[in-house]
Amino acid sequence: MSAWSNIRIVGVKAYVLPLRARMPFRFGISCVTRVPHVIVRVEVAENGRRAAGVAADSLMPKWFTKNPDTTFREDVDELRESILSACEVARTAGEGGTVFALWHEVHGEQLRRGDARGWPHLLANFGASLIERALIDAACRLHGLTFHDALVRNFPGIRLEAIYPELEGTAPAEAVPSGPVSHMWVRHTIGLTDPLTREDLKAGDWPRDGLPVCLEDVIACHGIRRFKIKVSDDTGKNIDRLRAIAAVIDAAPGGSDSVFTLDGNESWRTPEAFEDFWCSAMKDTILKNWFRRLRFVEQPLHRDCALDGEGIRAMRERLRGAGPVPPVIIDESDADTDTLARALAAGYAGTTHKNCKGVFKSVANLALLHRRARRLASRGEGAGILSGEDLTNVGPVALLEDLCVAGALGIDDLERNGHHYFAGLGGFPPELREPAARHHADVFTSVIAGDAESGEAPSHGDGLATVRIVAGRIECASLHRRPGLGPAERANPSALPSLENDADWAAVLGALAASPDEG
Repeated sequence: MSAWSNIRIVGVKAYVLPLRARMPFRFGISCVTRVPHVIVRVEVAENGRRAAGVAADSLMPKWFTKNPDTTFREDVDELRESILSACEVARTAGEGGTVFALWHEVHGEQLRRGDARGWPHLLANFGASLIERALIDAACRLHGLTFHDALVRNFPGIRLEAIYPELEGTAPAEAVPSGPVSHMWVRHTIGLTDPLTREDLKAGDWPRDGLPVCLEDVIACHGIRRFKIKVSDDTGKNIDRLRAIAAVIDAAPGGSDSVFTLDGNESWRTPEAFEDFWCSAMKDTILKNWFRRLRFVEQPLHRDCALDGEGIRAMRERLRGAGPVPPVIIDESDADTDTLARALAAGYAGTTHKNCKGVFKSVANLALLHRRARRLASRGEGAGILSGEDLTNVGPVALLEDLCVAGALGIDDLERNGHHYFAGLGGFPPELREPAARHHADVFTSVIAGDAESGEAPSHGDGLATVRIVAGRIECASLHRRPGLGPAERANPSALPSLENDADWAAVLGALAASPDEG
């Protein structure tokens, strides 16, 4: 099959709306209670035909830069600038080519502009990733193909060797499954300050919206058996909280069969500091036994030292003295398209997939892990890890596209947290939320507000549309049935405020009144 070879970008627009969290999400140095949410629309043309596609993301402060000194306004302003820059680059992209070639051009120019402004590559790439997804969505709709079908047949014209030279001659179909994953195991995020028990709900102003709040109720309502636990650089607090979390999980029916991952969000500034935490956990009788169910540790070290190969290898050798060494993967350090190769050389077991880091990048990373599988297995790392993680995906576009791409890549275990910290589709206007709920009844359900302390599953009916999780899984076959990058009906954001209009941007930020803990 030949690639789509004459795709042109003929229009780019960006829109924004304010979203408020139903409860605070604290991880790393960030506490998220409100975010601007952006939807980018890209229109393409080929041989006289046109189609449009969309992509969306929330502007999450402190994840892309991890600068403790900047304010909420400074963080989201910078994320906005990354998106506006990428939109400008996309408008001047080449006159015709493959989807991959257009993305490669936009991505390269965006990094050059970001370097001139002193942006970390993770930040610069954020804007380019939105263009990438909207471009893929538009091209798939233009040609009437699902994303998985387009990927297997390589209609986007992906050249894996442009990312990793050792993949010369490798086709995407050699790495991705022959059919997409149609259901996902939910790995539920436990934030640093999330309430664990119904007793915890008696202190504080927690939501009463029919959705579970504390960990105890999440497990009871959704049948969750997989977890992602946020940890900090405070060893004492970590040990106490992990013991409390273990008690809640193991007390639930089937809790002894649960598995979990740990996420440090760059909390430790030195390998020695992480070693202190790990060795303390291994000295705790309860945790040492419980950690047998630990699948991997995600980004424990700050990006400034995380890819120091000599330091990482030395750390792993020292950790062996405390017991089995867990697989460790990178996340925030994965700033460039080829970072995974450097991480593997340093001793890491793999990296994360997030749409905000790039779709084509994840395809290349998956292919690289397949190529390196034997070498990784000899280190005891299995075939290497490409895990599915969440940057608080919400709503009718970002969540569905993330599930679609992960399914196409064969990832069946995903961290999900957007549905927990934000109230389903409630923050979106009817013209965006209603088509998503209607076309994707396997992904979404509706709940009626109730008592958050009841411990009972929420009642269902004509209420708040939120993610449907049954027995710990999300069914998502509907995302692979129609053309595009997941959503059956292309979202129309034209009634939303313009991200490019300064007055609209100021109004959205005004609607997100400052809260004391975000600056």
